[in-house]
Amino acid sequence: MKIRILLLIIAFSIVSLFATIINVPADHTTIQAAINASATNDTILVQPGTYFEDIDFGGRAITVASLFLTTQDQSYIEQTIINAGGYGHCVTFDSGENNDSIITGFTATNGGSYYGSGIYCYQSSSPTISNMIITGNNGDAGDSYGGGLCFMSDCEPVCSNLVISNNYANEGGGIWFHDNSHATMSNITLTGNSSAHGGAMQISYSSPIIDHAVMYDNNSPFGGAVYVFNYSNPQFNNCTIYNNDADYGGGIYCIDLYGEPIITNSIIWGNTSSYDLQIFANSTIHPPVVTYSDVQDGTGEFWFGEGCIDADPEFMDPSNNIFFLNASSPCIDAGDPSSPLDPDGSIADMGAFYYVQYGFGSIEGVVTNSETALPVQDALITIGNEQITTDDIGYYIIEDIFAGNHVIYVDAENYISTSADVIIIADETTTQNFALDVDYTTSTPIIFELEDSPEQQAYPNNTTPYSNSYDDLGWIEVIAEDEYEISGVALNLNWNSLDFPEEGYLFITSPSGTQVEMYSAVQTGIVALELETDEFNGEQAAGSWIIYIFDSYGDGGHQVTDAELTLNVSQFMTVENLAVEYQSSSTANVSWIVPDPFGGRNLDGYNIYLDGEFSGSSTSTDFTISNLTLNQEYTVGVSVQYTDEESEIIEIDYTHISANSPEGIISVTKLNGNYPNPFNPITTISFSVSEVFSLVNIEIYNLKGQKVKTLVYKQLAVGQYSTIWNGKDDSNKQVSSGVYFYKMRAGTYTSTKKMLLMK
Repeated sequence: MKIRILLLIIAFSIVSLFATIINVPADHTTIQAAINASATNDTILVQPGTYFEDIDFGGRAITVASLFLTTQDQSYIEQTIINAGGYGHCVTFDSGENNDSIITGFTATNGGSYYGSGIYCYQSSSPTISNMIITGNNGDAGDSYGGGLCFMSDCEPVCSNLVISNNYANEGGGIWFHDNSHATMSNITLTGNSSAHGGAMQISYSSPIIDHAVMYDNNSPFGGAVYVFNYSNPQFNNCTIYNNDADYGGGIYCIDLYGEPIITNSIIWGNTSSYDLQIFANSTIHPPVVTYSDVQDGTGEFWFGEGCIDADPEFMDPSNNIFFLNASSPCIDAGDPSSPLDPDGSIADMGAFYYVQYGFGSIEGVVTNSETALPVQDALITIGNEQITTDDIGYYIIEDIFAGNHVIYVDAENYISTSADVIIIADETTTQNFALDVDYTTSTPIIFELEDSPEQQAYPNNTTPYSNSYDDLGWIEVIAEDEYEISGVALNLNWNSLDFPEEGYLFITSPSGTQVEMYSAVQTGIVALELETDEFNGEQAAGSWIIYIFDSYGDGGHQVTDAELTLNVSQFMTVENLAVEYQSSSTANVSWIVPDPFGGRNLDGYNIYLDGEFSGSSTSTDFTISNLTLNQEYTVGVSVQYTDEESEIIEIDYTHISANSPEGIISVTKLNGNYPNPFNPITTISFSVSEVFSLVNIEIYNLKGQKVKTLVYKQLAVGQYSTIWNGKDDSNKQVSSGVYFYKMRAGTYTSTKKMLLMK
C-alpha cells in the first residue's frame, strides 16, 4: 500500500506537499518498478525475500530500504536480498546522485560486471550506503574493477556498517577507488576478497578516509589487503589488518607513483607474504606515513614513524575473528594522544576495537546560582543509579561510578534542571560544576501553617536585622497546594509580579488580636503575599529566598517554631505569544499579549528591537517594523517598559517572505520556535529548511534528557514548515506539565529550544 504523508509548508501561507512510502511487493512486485514510480523524497520499503534484479537509482533522491530501516532489526539485512543473477551490477548509481540517495539494509549478491559487480558508483555519484552485506560478487576474470564496490570518477559516497566478503575482481577484490573518488567509510569489515592487485581494496588517484575497518583473510599477489598507487593519499584510522596473504605486502602494498597512505592508530599484524613484509613500500621519497600503530616486524623500516610499536597486539581470539584486545595488550592507550578519546575516556587505543577499561571513578563539583554565584544547597545530583544532594556550600561528590560515558542530571527547587555528558575514568576523579538558572515560572508551595500570634518575624537565612532602612518591597508570589492559614499578613488573590531588591531582610508584623485568614489552593491556585513592613538591610541575593520564622515571644503556643518557608521571586512581567506577520516587501507587523493585571505597577508601553537594536516604542500590543529585505532573516524582540524598569526582552526569529510567494528563497535551516509558549495542550513548532531534500529530525525531550516524542523524521524540500505537538508521547499518553526541550537536526544543523506545558 501507499502511505501519503501531508507536509505543511508554511511561508505565511500553506501549500500541500506529498511524500510517499512505496511498499514492495504490495505496490510494485520489483524494486526497480518502485524506483521508476517514485518521486523525490519518497521511501521504498522492501519486505524480506530474494529479488532477482539489478536496480538503478536513476538520479533519484530517494531511500530504498529493507525493514531494518523501521525496526533496526539486523536480521532483515540477511533476509532481504538483491540477486543480480550473475550479470550486471546489483545496485547502480551513475546519474549524479548525492547523499540524499540512500540504500540501507540489504544483502547485494551474485553481481557480474567489469566495474562494481555489487555496487557501482560513477560520474560524481555520491550516495549514502549503510548497513549492507555485499558478498559473492565476481568481476570478469580478465579485466574487472571492484568486485564488491566500485567508486570511479569524482564519487564521494558516505558508507558505514558494511560487510564486504568473498568478492572477486582483477583490481580491488572488495573495493576499487579511482579518479578522485574520495569516499568516507566507517565501521566496515572486508574478508575473503581476492584480486590480482589489492585483495580487500585498490586505491588509484583517490584519497578515501577509512575509519574503524577490519580486513582479514583477503588475498592478492600484490597487497593482500590494500594496494595503493597513482597519486593517492588514503587515510587509515583505527584499522585492524590481519591474516591477509600476498607475495608482496601481506597487509599493504604501496609503490612509487605517489602511493602514500596515512596510517594512524592501526594494527597490521599476522599477514603473510613471500618477503615477510606487512607493508611493502619501494620509495623513500614518497613513503607511507605510519604513526602510533602496531606493525609486525616494522622496527627499523624507513616508514616506522612516531609512536609505532612492534609487539603482539594480543587479540582476544583471532582464530575465530575476534579482534578485541586483551587487558594486557600493548595497544591499549597507545594511540595518538591528540586523537579523540575512546568512549571510556582513555587515550585512543590502536586497532578497530577499543578496550573497555573496567573500573570505577568519582565525580565531584559545585552547584551555584548563575546570577549570583552563590551556592545552591540540596540540589539533587543523579548519575546512573546514584543520587546525592549538595551540602551548604553547594558541593557534591559521588564515588564508585563505573568507568565510561555517563549523563549527570541536576535538579533543584526554583531552578531550571540541567544535565551534562561526562566521562568517568577509572581510579580518577572528574570535576563537573554547574551554574543553575533561576526558574521564574514556578514557585515552591507553602509547607506549613502559621497560626495567629501577637508578633511574627521572618529573616532571610535566619540572620539578625540591623540598620533599618525603607524601600518598596512589592510582591512575592507563591503557589499553595493545600489549605493553609497565615496570621496578620494581608493576602491578595491576584497574580502579581515583583522585582525583588538585592538587599534586605524581611520583617513581618501582625495586627493585634487573633485574626486568621483561610484560603483554599484548590479554589485560588496562586496567591500573592503582600508584606506589611518595608524594612531592609544586609547583602542578600535576588531569586529564591528561604525565610526562617520563629516565635519572638518564646511561648511556642501560637505558631510553628523555626519553620522554613520557601518563596519564589518573579521578574518584571514579560510579553507572551510574540508573533511576526508579513505585511509588504519592506514591512511586517509585530504583535504580542501581556498577562493582566499588573499588580499595581505602572505600565508605560513597549520597546521593540530589531536584531538587538532599538527600533521604536508602542503603547498598544502591536507595532510595524520597516525597511526589511525579502528573504532576509531577522531577530525581533519586545520588552515591557515600566515607570522605572524594563522587563526582559523576548525574542523571535523571523524570515521576511511574502505570503504570496511560498516558493521564496529560504536562506537558512533553522528551528524558529513554538507558539504559544507556555501552552495547554497544543503548540505549533515552526522551522525552515534551506537544503534540498534534507533529512529533518525533530524530537521532544524531558528534563532528564529522555526522548518523549518524535515529531518529524523525514526528508523535506526547501521551505517553511510547522508541526504540532499535542502534549502526548510516542505511546500516545498525555505527558505531565513542566519544561520540555525540542531538538531539530538537519544535516550538520542542530538546535534545541525550551517550551513549557501548563495544565
